[in-house]
Amino acid sequence: MDDDDDDDDPDGAGIGTGMASTSTGSGGTSLDDTSPDASSGATSAGTSSAATSATSGATNVEGGTSAGNGTGDPSGTTLGGESSEIGETATVPAGTSGESDEGDVTATQGMETGETSGEPACGNGVVESGEACDGDPVAQTCGELGVPDIGTLRCVECRFDLSGCAPQGMVLVPGGPFTMGDVTVAAPVRTVTLDAFYIMREEATVAAYAECVETGVCTEPQVEGLCNWGSAAASDYPINCISWYQAEAFCRGWGGRLPTEAEWEKAARGTDERAFPWGSEAPSCERVVFAEEVAGCGTFNSHPVGTRPMGASPYGALDMAGNLYEWTADWFAPYDAAALVNPTGPAVGVSKVLRGGSYATRAPDGLWVYRRHPDDPDNPYGQEDGVRCVQDLPER
Repeated sequence: MDDDDDDDDPDGAGIGTGMASTSTGSGGTSLDDTSPDASSGATSAGTSSAATSATSGATNVEGGTSAGNGTGDPSGTTLGGESSEIGETATVPAGTSGESDEGDVTATQGMETGETSGEPACGNGVVESGEACDGDPVAQTCGELGVPDIGTLRCVECRFDLSGCAPQGMVLVPGGPFTMGDVTVAAPVRTVTLDAFYIMREEATVAAYAECVETGVCTEPQVEGLCNWGSAAASDYPINCISWYQAEAFCRGWGGRLPTEAEWEKAARGTDERAFPWGSEAPSCERVVFAEEVAGCGTFNSHPVGTRPMGASPYGALDMAGNLYEWTADWFAPYDAAALVNPTGPAVGVSKVLRGGSYATRAPDGLWVYRRHPDDPDNPYGQEDGVRCVQDLPER
């Protein structure tokens, strides 16, 4: 879609396509929302290979999300409170796992030390009272904290960081409620509850899409203008110039599906009603690839994926604002105020919903995490349109 105006008018919308066949909604594993810290190590969202690397970090936030640590690393949130499942509110004593009698997990919240004179500060390598952990590697595993035993559990400022407990190239978005929408452009605002899911840390790359083409599942994209396909130097750039149907086929062939609007928004926003993935600060080219003065932060094009770690979402997902718009599973329509659990949008429609803004987005409000952009799902010429996939958690 073209982003000259940053409004909600589709680029070429209005072509009716009927009902699309795609799997939406989350799987059967429900983990209470924890807004985990952004974990380190980013890989390409390909079918099997890693194409890029993005540095990430985390900031202590109790029961919510953080807007950034100001060091060039993306912010995240920590686990805390009092729930019997993975949630922003659960605590685990130092040196113990989170298993409850029912097999659910209590998430961890390491408390800050050093606030009282004479107490050792977090970071001395010893797990002390009030700390969940102190340094990497940690003794516990992802499985011991109640999530699938995939990926790497990390310790960030003496608190467990579950965002790395995910398949390679993905981050974990815990289940639970969050505030979806905005009174000005995405009403009604409502509390939506989702199951836990994994989402690609980065937008799908040209290299990842090429693997899908090789398998015969995906068809080749357009190569006109600013399309990244066909350039040997663009393997780590996000795939663009693909229709909704091509995006859906890619995610299916990759072993996942397109995110619902609700899943996309939570992965970008967390639980503290922020306007941008990184928080409330105004967009800048340090955080996001957009048209701050010139499109693409001066390049007139998209950038390689994962080049803006300061703009990471609360869960460590990169480029969820700017670079490319991202297709979602939902048909565009006014929100159903009664759809409060794993909403999937209407069954039929004319336009599909893109999220996130692009390298050509000028106005900051075009990068809002709740901004919706309808577009014709048959449009294969969207130089600003890309894709990011999700996966359901395996059932336990």
